[in-house]
Amino acid sequence: MQHIEFEYRDGRILQFEVRGLGTNDEAGVRIGNLIYGSNGWMKLHNEDEGIGEAFLSQVQIRPSGFSSYNEEPGPKFSGGDGDAPNSVVSHFKNFLDCMESRRWQDLNGDILEGHLSSSLCHLGNIACRLKRSLQFNPENEVFVGDDEADLYLTKAYRTPYLLPETV
Repeated sequence: MQHIEFEYRDGRILQFEVRGLGTNDEAGVRIGNLIYGSNGWMKLHNEDEGIGEAFLSQVQIRPSGFSSYNEEPGPKFSGGDGDAPNSVVSHFKNFLDCMESRRWQDLNGDILEGHLSSSLCHLGNIACRLKRSLQFNPENEVFVGDDEADLYLTKAYRTPYLLPETV
């Protein structure tokens, strides 16, 4: 199990948790994502072909540390059907089609979105490997004063599979 906590400059906190295969069912989700925010939470689960549900609530932290909220059902959404425009299968097929055609302009989403969302996973993995907290500069995409952590931001390439400095 991996639990990572990201703290942003404005004080907001994002907790990211990855569990192994032997995990418990939580909120009816065994394989998927649970996203909690100050105005509610959302579950995205794969068991039912990518069904998602949002729940609106005002979270109130009690002095004991426990929270309470009055939950109201929010919107439901689907993305699991391979033929549906927002399905995981549809996005994956779109990516492969663009790789084949070499036309990045046809991607369903901007490539920067993929970079930013996967970066959190990579940064968390680097912190876990180094077994310490890290401070990251998002403008320069390097760690602050940490040459050892910066080594994990890329890999050593071999000829002829070199990555140019500017892509």
